[in-house]
Amino acid sequence: VMPRAGSGCGHLGRVAALLAGAWIVAACARGGEQAPRLRPGGDRDAHGCIGSAGYRWCAAQNACVRPWRVASSTAEFDARCADARRDAVD
Repeated sequence: VMPRAGSGCGHLGRVAALLAGAWIVAACARGGEQAPRLRPGGDRDAHGCIGSAGYRWCAAQNACVRPWRVASSTAEFDARCADARRDAVD
């Protein structure tokens, strides 16, 4: 049994074509360039701390730590992990 013309079976093809066209336009609008993808753990800071994993540098411990493990607030973490040499200069 063949579907009647205009019965809605052609909508799927039109929707797929529309989505493909929108994807192509979006890709061209970006100039074909994509943001560089970082590997997991590839966002290390100057001390080697992985920010996306929750690590921050603690000068007092001379290590990357998770702030919530050493302090109960950001202010407390900043106070506990401040660089003593920097504070002496300020």
